[in-house]
Amino acid sequence: MSYFHKKFKTQLQTKDSVLHHAFLSAYWLAREEIANRKFTSLLELEEILRVPEIRRFDHRSQGSQRELFLLLGQALKDEIVKKVKNANSYSLMVDEATDVSVVEQLISFIQFANPETGAPEVHFLSIQNVLENSTSANAATIVKLIREELSKDGLEINKLSSLASDGASVMTGSRNGVAAKLRETVPTLINIHCICHRLALACNDANDNLTPISQVETVLPQLWSFCENSAVRSAVYKQISSEMKELESMSEKSKVKLTTKVQKACHTRWLSLDKSVESVCRNLPALLQTWRWYQNKDSNPTAIGLLNPLRPNGRYIAHNKKQRI
Repeated sequence: MSYFHKKFKTQLQTKDSVLHHAFLSAYWLAREEIANRKFTSLLELEEILRVPEIRRFDHRSQGSQRELFLLLGQALKDEIVKKVKNANSYSLMVDEATDVSVVEQLISFIQFANPETGAPEVHFLSIQNVLENSTSANAATIVKLIREELSKDGLEINKLSSLASDGASVMTGSRNGVAAKLRETVPTLINIHCICHRLALACNDANDNLTPISQVETVLPQLWSFCENSAVRSAVYKQISSEMKELESMSEKSKVKLTTKVQKACHTRWLSLDKSVESVCRNLPALLQTWRWYQNKDSNPTAIGLLNPLRPNGRYIAHNKKQRI
Protein backbone atom coordinates (compact mmCIF):
# COMPACT_ATOMS: atom_id res chain seq x y z
CA MET A 1 0.00 0.00 0.00
CA SER A 2 1.07 3.56 -0.62
CA TYR A 3 1.81 5.97 2.23
CA PHE A 4 -1.46 7.87 1.70
CA HIS A 5 -3.46 4.66 1.64
CA LYS A 6 -1.89 3.54 4.92
CA LYS A 7 -2.59 6.90 6.54
CA PHE A 8 -6.21 6.89 5.37
CA LYS A 9 -6.72 3.33 6.61
CA THR A 10 -5.21 4.20 10.00
CA GLN A 11 -7.55 7.18 10.32
CA LEU A 12 -10.57 4.98 9.65
CA GLN A 13 -9.44 2.42 12.22
CA THR A 14 -8.84 5.02 14.95
CA LYS A 15 -11.80 7.26 14.13
CA ASP A 16 -13.93 6.21 17.11
CA SER A 17 -10.99 6.34 19.50
CA VAL A 18 -10.05 9.85 18.36
CA LEU A 19 -13.58 11.15 18.82
CA HIS A 20 -13.80 9.47 22.23
CA HIS A 21 -10.64 11.24 23.43
CA ALA A 22 -11.78 14.60 22.05
CA PHE A 23 -15.25 14.44 23.59
CA LEU A 24 -13.82 13.21 26.88
CA SER A 25 -11.42 16.16 26.96
CA ALA A 26 -14.25 18.60 26.24
CA TYR A 27 -16.43 17.01 28.92
CA TRP A 28 -13.61 17.31 31.47
CA LEU A 29 -13.26 21.03 30.72
CA ALA A 30 -16.98 21.56 31.22
CA ARG A 31 -17.08 19.41 34.37
CA GLU A 32 -14.18 21.34 35.93
CA GLU A 33 -15.71 24.69 34.84
CA ILE A 34 -12.67 25.64 32.75
CA ALA A 35 -13.03 28.04 29.83
CA ASN A 36 -13.96 26.40 26.52
CA ARG A 37 -11.12 28.29 24.83
CA LYS A 38 -8.67 26.00 26.64
CA PHE A 39 -9.87 23.01 24.60
CA THR A 40 -7.21 23.38 21.89
CA SER A 41 -4.53 23.94 24.50
CA LEU A 42 -5.59 20.75 26.29
CA LEU A 43 -5.35 18.76 23.05
CA GLU A 44 -1.85 20.16 22.45
CA LEU A 45 -0.86 19.06 25.96
CA GLU A 46 -2.13 15.56 25.23
CA GLU A 47 -0.01 15.50 22.09
CA ILE A 48 3.06 16.42 24.15
CA LEU A 49 2.17 13.63 26.58
CA ARG A 50 2.16 11.30 23.58
CA VAL A 51 -1.48 10.37 23.39
CA PRO A 52 -1.27 8.80 19.92
CA GLU A 53 -4.87 9.20 18.81
CA ILE A 54 -5.44 12.86 19.63
CA ARG A 55 -3.08 14.24 16.97
CA ARG A 56 -5.47 12.89 14.32
CA PHE A 57 -8.33 15.08 15.59
CA ASP A 58 -8.45 17.87 13.00
CA HIS A 59 -11.69 19.63 13.94
CA ARG A 60 -10.24 22.42 16.08
CA SER A 61 -11.90 25.53 14.69
CA GLN A 62 -14.15 27.69 16.86
CA GLY A 63 -17.23 26.47 15.02
CA SER A 64 -16.28 22.82 15.49
CA GLN A 65 -15.57 23.37 19.19
CA ARG A 66 -18.93 25.08 19.69
CA GLU A 67 -20.75 22.22 17.96
CA LEU A 68 -18.84 19.70 20.07
CA PHE A 69 -19.87 21.32 23.36
CA LEU A 70 -23.48 21.67 22.17
CA LEU A 71 -23.57 17.96 21.31
CA LEU A 72 -22.26 17.10 24.77
CA GLY A 73 -24.91 19.28 26.37
CA GLN A 74 -27.67 17.76 24.27
CA ALA A 75 -26.53 14.23 25.12
CA LEU A 76 -26.63 14.99 28.84
CA LYS A 77 -30.02 16.65 28.48
CA ASP A 78 -31.42 13.64 26.60
CA GLU A 79 -30.42 11.38 29.51
CA ILE A 80 -32.17 13.70 31.99
CA VAL A 81 -35.32 13.96 29.88
CA LYS A 82 -35.42 10.18 29.55
CA LYS A 83 -35.49 9.84 33.35
CA VAL A 84 -38.16 12.54 33.67
CA LYS A 85 -40.42 10.76 31.20
CA ASN A 86 -40.30 7.64 33.35
CA ALA A 87 -41.17 9.58 36.51
CA ASN A 88 -44.75 10.01 37.68
CA SER A 89 -44.43 13.80 37.95
CA TYR A 90 -41.91 16.62 37.91
CA SER A 91 -41.60 20.23 39.02
CA LEU A 92 -39.94 23.31 37.58
CA MET A 93 -37.85 26.04 39.16
CA VAL A 94 -37.68 29.16 36.99
CA ASP A 95 -36.16 32.59 37.33
CA GLU A 96 -35.23 35.52 35.13
CA ALA A 97 -31.68 36.85 34.90
CA THR A 98 -29.85 39.39 32.75
CA ASP A 99 -26.49 38.23 31.41
CA VAL A 100 -23.37 40.31 30.70
CA SER A 101 -24.66 41.16 27.21
CA VAL A 102 -27.82 42.67 28.77
CA VAL A 103 -30.04 39.90 27.40
CA GLU A 104 -32.90 38.83 29.64
CA GLN A 105 -32.86 35.07 30.03
CA LEU A 106 -35.33 32.60 31.52
CA ILE A 107 -33.42 29.90 33.41
CA SER A 108 -35.22 26.65 34.18
CA PHE A 109 -34.33 23.73 36.44
CA ILE A 110 -36.29 20.50 36.67
CA GLN A 111 -36.80 18.35 39.77
CA PHE A 112 -38.13 14.81 39.89
CA ALA A 113 -37.84 11.54 41.78
CA ASN A 114 -35.52 9.13 40.00
CA PRO A 115 -37.66 6.06 39.14
CA GLU A 116 -34.70 3.72 39.67
CA THR A 117 -33.43 5.00 43.04
CA GLY A 118 -36.41 6.96 44.37
CA ALA A 119 -34.09 9.83 45.29
CA PRO A 120 -34.99 13.41 44.30
CA GLU A 121 -32.80 14.98 41.62
CA VAL A 122 -32.45 18.55 40.39
CA HIS A 123 -30.95 19.27 36.97
CA PHE A 124 -30.49 22.27 34.70
CA LEU A 125 -33.07 22.14 31.91
CA SER A 126 -32.84 25.19 29.66
CA ILE A 127 -32.01 28.85 29.19
CA GLN A 128 -34.17 30.92 26.84
CA ASN A 129 -34.06 34.46 25.50
CA VAL A 130 -37.22 36.06 26.89
CA LEU A 131 -37.33 39.03 24.51
CA GLU A 132 -36.27 37.22 21.35
CA ASN A 133 -39.84 37.04 19.99
CA SER A 134 -41.59 39.32 22.45
CA THR A 135 -41.48 42.97 23.52
CA SER A 136 -42.24 42.35 27.18
CA ALA A 137 -41.20 39.83 29.81
CA ASN A 138 -44.75 39.39 31.04
CA ALA A 139 -46.51 36.27 32.32
CA ALA A 140 -47.87 35.34 28.89
CA THR A 141 -44.36 35.36 27.38
CA ILE A 142 -42.91 33.25 30.19
CA VAL A 143 -45.75 30.72 29.98
CA LYS A 144 -45.24 30.47 26.23
CA LEU A 145 -41.51 29.78 26.71
CA ILE A 146 -42.21 27.11 29.32
CA ARG A 147 -44.73 25.38 27.08
CA GLU A 148 -42.34 25.49 24.11
CA GLU A 149 -39.52 23.95 26.15
CA LEU A 150 -41.69 21.14 27.51
CA SER A 151 -43.09 20.41 24.07
CA LYS A 152 -39.62 20.38 22.49
CA ASP A 153 -38.39 17.91 25.13
CA GLY A 154 -41.45 15.70 24.76
CA LEU A 155 -42.56 16.18 28.38
CA GLU A 156 -46.26 16.03 29.23
CA ILE A 157 -47.41 19.27 30.83
CA ASN A 158 -50.07 17.35 32.77
CA LYS A 159 -47.27 15.77 34.82
CA LEU A 160 -46.13 19.19 36.02
CA SER A 161 -46.88 19.13 39.74
CA SER A 162 -45.35 22.39 41.05
CA LEU A 163 -43.67 25.62 40.02
CA ALA A 164 -41.06 27.34 42.20
CA SER A 165 -40.12 30.97 41.61
CA ASP A 166 -38.69 34.05 43.35
CA GLY A 167 -42.17 35.24 44.32
CA ALA A 168 -42.36 38.22 41.93
CA SER A 169 -45.85 39.33 40.96
CA VAL A 170 -45.33 38.21 37.35
CA MET A 171 -44.75 34.68 38.69
CA THR A 172 -47.18 34.41 41.59
CA GLY A 173 -49.97 36.81 40.65
CA SER A 174 -53.33 35.34 41.67
CA ARG A 175 -54.99 36.16 38.32
CA ASN A 176 -52.40 36.91 35.66
CA GLY A 177 -49.29 35.28 37.11
CA VAL A 178 -47.35 32.47 35.45
CA ALA A 179 -48.61 29.90 37.96
CA ALA A 180 -52.21 31.06 37.53
CA LYS A 181 -52.01 30.72 33.75
CA LEU A 182 -50.44 27.26 34.01
CA ARG A 183 -53.28 26.20 36.33
CA GLU A 184 -55.65 26.67 33.41
CA THR A 185 -54.06 23.53 31.95
CA VAL A 186 -52.91 21.83 35.17
CA PRO A 187 -55.48 22.64 37.91
CA THR A 188 -53.51 20.75 40.58
CA LEU A 189 -50.34 22.81 40.08
CA ILE A 190 -48.71 23.90 43.38
CA ASN A 191 -47.21 27.39 43.41
CA ILE A 192 -44.07 27.59 45.59
CA HIS A 193 -42.42 30.83 46.70
CA CYS A 194 -38.67 30.15 47.08
CA ILE A 195 -37.86 29.90 50.80
CA CYS A 196 -34.53 31.71 50.34
CA HIS A 197 -36.26 34.70 48.75
CA ARG A 198 -38.93 34.65 51.46
CA LEU A 199 -36.25 34.61 54.14
CA ALA A 200 -34.43 37.49 52.46
CA LEU A 201 -37.64 39.57 52.34
CA ALA A 202 -38.38 38.78 55.99
CA CYS A 203 -34.83 39.71 57.04
CA ASN A 204 -34.94 42.99 55.11
CA ASP A 205 -38.23 43.96 56.76
CA ALA A 206 -37.01 42.93 60.21
CA ASN A 207 -33.68 44.71 59.86
CA ASP A 208 -35.43 48.05 59.40
CA ASN A 209 -36.64 47.82 63.00
CA LEU A 210 -33.40 46.46 64.49
CA THR A 211 -30.93 49.28 65.01
CA PRO A 212 -27.82 47.11 65.69
CA ILE A 213 -28.39 45.09 62.50
CA SER A 214 -28.92 48.27 60.46
CA GLN A 215 -25.68 49.68 61.86
CA VAL A 216 -23.79 46.52 60.90
CA GLU A 217 -25.20 46.67 57.37
CA THR A 218 -24.02 50.28 57.15
CA VAL A 219 -20.51 49.60 58.45
CA LEU A 220 -19.72 46.49 56.39
CA PRO A 221 -19.68 48.22 52.95
CA GLN A 222 -17.51 50.96 54.45
CA LEU A 223 -15.03 48.37 55.73
CA TRP A 224 -14.81 46.78 52.29
CA SER A 225 -14.47 50.13 50.51
CA PHE A 226 -11.72 51.37 52.86
CA CYS A 227 -9.23 48.70 51.74
CA GLU A 228 -10.61 47.70 48.33
CA ASN A 229 -10.26 51.14 46.77
CA SER A 230 -6.67 51.68 47.91
CA ALA A 231 -3.71 49.45 47.12
CA VAL A 232 -1.64 51.15 49.85
CA ARG A 233 -4.25 50.46 52.54
CA SER A 234 -4.61 46.86 51.41
CA ALA A 235 -0.83 46.40 51.63
CA VAL A 236 -0.73 47.91 55.13
CA TYR A 237 -3.57 45.67 56.29
CA LYS A 238 -1.89 42.52 54.92
CA GLN A 239 1.42 43.46 56.55
CA ILE A 240 -0.18 44.10 59.93
CA SER A 241 -2.22 40.91 59.67
CA SER A 242 0.90 38.87 58.86
CA GLU A 243 2.83 40.33 61.79
CA MET A 244 0.00 39.81 64.27
CA LYS A 245 -0.52 36.19 63.29
CA GLU A 246 3.21 35.43 63.12
CA LEU A 247 2.99 34.09 59.63
CA GLU A 248 6.71 34.30 58.84
CA SER A 249 7.25 30.67 59.79
CA MET A 250 4.13 29.45 57.98
CA SER A 251 3.77 28.40 54.39
CA GLU A 252 2.71 30.82 51.67
CA LYS A 253 -0.59 28.96 51.30
CA SER A 254 -1.36 29.51 54.98
CA LYS A 255 -0.52 33.20 54.68
CA VAL A 256 -2.98 33.68 51.86
CA LYS A 257 -5.67 31.81 53.77
CA LEU A 258 -5.24 33.74 57.03
CA THR A 259 -4.94 37.21 55.52
CA THR A 260 -8.30 37.09 53.77
CA LYS A 261 -9.58 40.51 52.82
CA VAL A 262 -12.95 41.83 53.90
CA GLN A 263 -15.75 40.51 51.70
CA LYS A 264 -18.22 42.89 50.08
CA ALA A 265 -21.74 42.97 51.53
CA CYS A 266 -24.62 43.45 49.10
CA HIS A 267 -28.25 43.94 50.12
CA THR A 268 -29.57 42.07 47.08
CA ARG A 269 -27.40 38.99 47.77
CA TRP A 270 -28.20 37.68 51.24
CA LEU A 271 -25.30 35.22 51.36
CA SER A 272 -22.80 38.03 50.80
CA LEU A 273 -23.76 39.59 54.15
CA ASP A 274 -22.91 36.37 55.96
CA LYS A 275 -19.57 36.06 54.17
CA SER A 276 -18.75 39.69 54.97
CA VAL A 277 -19.48 39.25 58.68
CA GLU A 278 -17.45 36.05 58.74
CA SER A 279 -14.41 37.71 57.12
CA VAL A 280 -14.55 40.65 59.56
CA CYS A 281 -14.79 38.35 62.60
CA ARG A 282 -11.89 36.26 61.36
CA ASN A 283 -9.63 39.30 60.87
CA LEU A 284 -11.00 41.68 63.50
CA PRO A 285 -7.72 42.18 65.48
CA ALA A 286 -5.80 43.02 62.32
CA LEU A 287 -8.52 45.39 61.13
CA LEU A 288 -8.60 47.23 64.46
CA GLN A 289 -4.83 47.55 64.49
CA THR A 290 -4.88 48.88 60.90
CA TRP A 291 -7.34 51.63 61.73
CA ARG A 292 -5.44 52.53 64.92
CA TRP A 293 -2.30 52.87 62.79
CA TYR A 294 -4.04 55.26 60.39
CA GLN A 295 -5.63 57.14 63.30
CA ASN A 296 -2.25 57.75 64.93
CA LYS A 297 -0.47 58.47 61.65
CA ASP A 298 -2.63 61.15 60.02
CA SER A 299 -5.89 61.20 62.03
CA ASN A 300 -7.71 59.68 59.07
CA PRO A 301 -11.41 60.49 59.65
CA THR A 302 -12.59 57.37 57.83
CA ALA A 303 -10.41 55.13 60.00
CA ILE A 304 -11.66 56.90 63.14
CA GLY A 305 -15.27 56.48 62.05
CA LEU A 306 -14.74 52.74 61.39
CA LEU A 307 -12.75 52.15 64.58
CA ASN A 308 -15.44 53.39 66.97
CA PRO A 309 -18.22 50.90 66.16
CA LEU A 310 -15.94 47.83 66.10
CA ARG A 311 -13.65 48.20 69.07
CA PRO A 312 -14.63 46.30 72.24
CA ASN A 313 -17.21 48.15 74.34
CA GLY A 314 -17.15 50.91 71.75
CA ARG A 315 -19.93 53.35 71.10
CA TYR A 316 -21.60 53.87 67.76
CA ILE A 317 -23.23 57.27 67.20
CA ALA A 318 -26.43 57.07 65.19
CA HIS A 319 -29.24 59.60 64.94
CA ASN A 320 -27.33 61.79 67.42
CA LYS A 321 -27.69 59.13 70.13
CA LYS A 322 -25.00 56.95 71.63
CA GLN A 323 -25.96 53.30 71.40
CA ARG A 324 -23.75 50.53 72.68
CA ILE A 325 -23.36 47.52 70.29
